[in-house]
Amino acid sequence: MCDNLPSDEIFGFEGPEKKLEIDFKHSKHASLSHVHQDEWQRMLDEAKCTIISTMKNEHCTCFVLSESSLFVYPFKVIIKTCGTTTLLKCIPVLLEIAKGLDLEVDFLWFSRKNLNFPEKQLFPHSCFEEETEYLNDHFHGKSYILGPKDRDHWYLYIADLSDKNNGFDKQHAAKTDITMEVLMHDMPVSVTQQFVRSEDFVDAKTTTRTSGIADLLPNSMIDDFAFDPCGYSMNGLLDEAYWTIHITPEQHCSFVSFETNFVFSSAEAYQKLLQKVIDTFRPGRVTTTLFADEAGELEHKTHYAFPEELDAPSGSHYELLNKTYTEFEGKCGYNLTLCNYVLRPSAEGER
Repeated sequence: MCDNLPSDEIFGFEGPEKKLEIDFKHSKHASLSHVHQDEWQRMLDEAKCTIISTMKNEHCTCFVLSESSLFVYPFKVIIKTCGTTTLLKCIPVLLEIAKGLDLEVDFLWFSRKNLNFPEKQLFPHSCFEEETEYLNDHFHGKSYILGPKDRDHWYLYIADLSDKNNGFDKQHAAKTDITMEVLMHDMPVSVTQQFVRSEDFVDAKTTTRTSGIADLLPNSMIDDFAFDPCGYSMNGLLDEAYWTIHITPEQHCSFVSFETNFVFSSAEAYQKLLQKVIDTFRPGRVTTTLFADEAGELEHKTHYAFPEELDAPSGSHYELLNKTYTEFEGKCGYNLTLCNYVLRPSAEGER
């Protein structure tokens, strides 16, 4: 299904990202960690974006891009790109890189929220049918649309090529896999102006600290970048986990995305993080997702992570509009919870 066109003729930067994750079967003889940055840039050329900066620890190498982020683990690649990038065109080069290392695809998922300005997108991102067709040229997966079609919703494509009988894979698949995304629209000016360069601008690190972003997951390594004249991106590493934030501050199309694969101890911990993120950015509406494997759901009860209501300042609150829970077919054992919230101001409330 193609996204609905906006009701007016005003266009802006497309903040909501397209996201591609490919997991490869584990190997004792090869690792994506040894791929040179030039090869990753060659892949990103197909998406029409460039590497701005790099940060790494013993688990992951991450790149801030001109349009969002790239994360490289030994057997996993996660790419997020915004604007009018052509993310899926990265796939042939990524598969070529993997083939050179004798790595085989284990699991793939592509996702994105419905877009603000879908008519501005380029092939193969004109609509979800086109994206699905392009993905099916390389994989045999399943496509899903989650959430209400007339409101904020989410597109997802999954291809599960895993072999649960492979002993080496089974050993490494025991690690719990949970990814949380928070996608926010309609931030107040008092929030968005922090990410617009002015005479008071110092540097990206100052913005990260004063905006409250640094406090979301304390003790992280952070690589941040403030664009000129506006916009902000950051990657964080906390041991094996990554987290990332991207901000489009233009008032008529303001958007913030937050994402992490940090595994918390309980559903309540995810709820607390969601509240912290919302308190930091104070959006008018929120779409949040929690994508978990079978172990994550059984151990952490992730489908309980999102409450009926979230707090907001001055007696206002965020009301849950809808919740969608899906268990995906096949061997993967993954499930997803998606919720849409909207701010309900009190009579005297302020954002």
